[in-house]
Amino acid sequence: MRAAIIATVLCLSLIRSCFAQTTPGPTSRVETRIAPQGLCQALAKFAEARHIQVLYLTSALKGLRTSGASGELTADETLTRLLSGTALKYRYVDANAISIIAGSRHADPVRGASVGGPSKPRSHTTDDGNAATARKHSDPPEVPRRPRKRPATKNNPPALQEVIVTGTHINGGPPPSAPIITITRQDIEDSGYQSVEQVMSSLPENFASVGSGQTFDVASQSSASNDANGAAIDLNGLGFDSTLVLVNGHRLAPSGAAGAFTDISVIPLSAIERIEVMTEGASAIYGSDAIGGVVNFILKSHQRGAETSVEYGSVTHGGLMDYRVSQSAGGGWPGGSGLISYEYHKQTPLSSEDRTFSNLAPHYEPTDLLPGLVQNEIYGTATQSLDANTTLEGDVLYEHRDAHSSLMDTEPLTIASASQQFSGGVEISHRAAGGLATTARLTYGENDATSGDLLATDHDASKLVSISAGVTGRLFHIPSGQIKWAFGTEARREAFSIHESGLYASTVLPIDRSRMVYALYGEGRIPLWPGRRPGAHAAASLDLAARYEHYTDFGSTLDPMGGLAWEPTRWFRVRGTAGWSFRAPNFDELYGAQDALLVNSPVPNQAATSLVLFRTGSNPALKPEKSMEWTAGFDLLPGDSRLTASVTYFHIHFRDRIAAPNIPLLTALDQGSTYQSFIQPTPSVGQLTSLAGSAAQFTNVTAIPGYGPPGMVSDAIAIADDRLQNISALNVDGVDANVRRHGRLSRLTYSLGMEGSYLLRYEEVYLPGTAPLSLLNTFENPVNLRAKLTAGLGFHGLSLHGALNYTSHYHNTSGQLPYAIASWTTVNLGIAYQVPAWSYFSESRIQLSCTNCLNRLPPYTGTGGYVFAFDPLNASAMGRFASLEMQARW
Repeated sequence: MRAAIIATVLCLSLIRSCFAQTTPGPTSRVETRIAPQGLCQALAKFAEARHIQVLYLTSALKGLRTSGASGELTADETLTRLLSGTALKYRYVDANAISIIAGSRHADPVRGASVGGPSKPRSHTTDDGNAATARKHSDPPEVPRRPRKRPATKNNPPALQEVIVTGTHINGGPPPSAPIITITRQDIEDSGYQSVEQVMSSLPENFASVGSGQTFDVASQSSASNDANGAAIDLNGLGFDSTLVLVNGHRLAPSGAAGAFTDISVIPLSAIERIEVMTEGASAIYGSDAIGGVVNFILKSHQRGAETSVEYGSVTHGGLMDYRVSQSAGGGWPGGSGLISYEYHKQTPLSSEDRTFSNLAPHYEPTDLLPGLVQNEIYGTATQSLDANTTLEGDVLYEHRDAHSSLMDTEPLTIASASQQFSGGVEISHRAAGGLATTARLTYGENDATSGDLLATDHDASKLVSISAGVTGRLFHIPSGQIKWAFGTEARREAFSIHESGLYASTVLPIDRSRMVYALYGEGRIPLWPGRRPGAHAAASLDLAARYEHYTDFGSTLDPMGGLAWEPTRWFRVRGTAGWSFRAPNFDELYGAQDALLVNSPVPNQAATSLVLFRTGSNPALKPEKSMEWTAGFDLLPGDSRLTASVTYFHIHFRDRIAAPNIPLLTALDQGSTYQSFIQPTPSVGQLTSLAGSAAQFTNVTAIPGYGPPGMVSDAIAIADDRLQNISALNVDGVDANVRRHGRLSRLTYSLGMEGSYLLRYEEVYLPGTAPLSLLNTFENPVNLRAKLTAGLGFHGLSLHGALNYTSHYHNTSGQLPYAIASWTTVNLGIAYQVPAWSYFSESRIQLSCTNCLNRLPPYTGTGGYVFAFDPLNASAMGRFASLEMQARW
């Protein structure tokens, strides 16, 4: 604890002790990935990555689009590709500013110019730090000259910009050894989806174990904890509580009746700039909950002017309708900028009467397969330069949701819920000589939810307060390049409470707990082999990281990880990672209710029964779940072919998983050695009476007719410990693949993509010493193959896009006669038109989309405990959905 506090003070003191700043040179080669999009947006991304001002006349770029630029490129090469097919050229104003000019015009577009690039600094920035030789081309830029100094205005925000990098605290881009998937803003718009959870459900690596699309008929633990119709992510099927979700690189307060997952539905879809998915454990970087991987939602950080979006959609059969309206506005002032965004979303419910597979017998009341909800979301961010090298920024996210669903029963029953999420933070950052950068941030978040009916209501709330500080820079130069490093510390307070109220409130033990978490982390990136060209990053590099965390309620953990990347050619990379991760037990698992039951159990080799006292529920002695993961893969780098590909093999050994032994209640003593370690023989009378008396609820099962003879707790001959314990293990192997190709055919632009996740093994060892059981391709578990094919075509502002989503077949093994469940294939189509520039509006867009255009019903699964005969974890009941969206920027 003292070490963490001392480290925090040291990092904070570095903020004002450093001076000067370095940014990547314009001729340095930087890994560039700018997707086809509006030219203004593309130039903003270029400026963001290069920390260069891009000046242009707004009227000259209205309505223009670019086919993008990908590869390890210099600034000149990137601009040449972005401006290809237009009459525009560029010239250097000075080393940190570039102007876009039309044709042969050489006048600087200073008056009335706009500046590309974001105006909000982030916690990390690209930093090559190497000198480079300019590459010659047919139209070399003019010799830089010194421009006139002008104060920052709405059209001239600060030139030095920083970007969030997922998977590292080191400046200089993501580690080349890490498998990272990027979902761009263009990908989100082309998908035609209406919510964040729908976008993430289409990701093949994500097993949708918790989502607002689930029905109350789903009796799984994941659904039971989702009391306020939230949505979570479950990478590789390791559990919704094993994937860490970040917003702008920072945590939100957890959601659910157990405080076990981060609700992604609170994130406004219209505010997302991009989504980065790291599909490997990253506890060494971020701490707990990162066993399955990390999903970082990066929200918009800048905007010039205003943007209005209106969307309406409806299923083609049934009563579900969807409305979404968003409004954002942004601008700048001397030394700073700001952005505010509001989104309103309303969805009407989808009744079981609207689907043939769920239209139940007349004596049942209809049930809502998808809930009705009203959601309001506000996001705001602002930044202010305190001096040439120091920046202060703040951001806030607020969401309020009301949802309701009709529940299947013999009497009408409506379950209503209300939730609100708040998250905000203040960050100060400073860049100094030698590339040294320091950052300190204070974050606060809370989540409150209520759910229930007229008879009983659950109230749960969680809070998170953290202060963190970090420093990153270059250590020293070796023949192969610069060694880069990062060091930091964090102190975090987590709190959770839950209780019930109402006429029929249960005897569930209320929880009101908190804990402190102290962390120290360090990272290093070591070049092993120099790059093939001056200014290029190392052709081989080693990434090392470690994080120490101390929890005040269960102890400490140290988790290391490492990665290695090698590029034998400029277009091919081989990479691998290995690391250890953990998940901390949540408050409900540690401090929830503990119940006791007294039962009669047959005694082996005797024609008699004896009394056994069962303990069930939470366990304060739980330890963290642990995992060891390694990956190996390769990447085809873009080059001039505009083809990218990534293939990753992964292995995960997930041990000490928290589960209840599930000792057979009525035959606990007659199970041989299987449960012997969970049964304590000959307990004392004092121990028996103490356990029964301290239980949240004690049930004497022997007093129930048919389960006798009646007995007393003091006469029990054994205690069966059926509480949650660290007893289970899971082994997962699989391959993730992602291939993309984009280009131009005459005046046509096109894009093709394929991404898929193929699981080779998904085996569980439920109890120590038992044989592993394969759960792959079984009901309620991941299937072996999920894949998505995408295609797009553009011509003069008109674009067509489509996607084919595939989920392979699997089996229902819940009954006595297992049977196959068919595969599920859906098709999404969309057409968009970029409206030509008008006198007032620019970059306006109209899009018509259709998801599940063929109206494929979810495969029949049989009942197996699910009355509706479909699996909401692997399919959706929505059916064909059509929507119209209009977007205007002004």
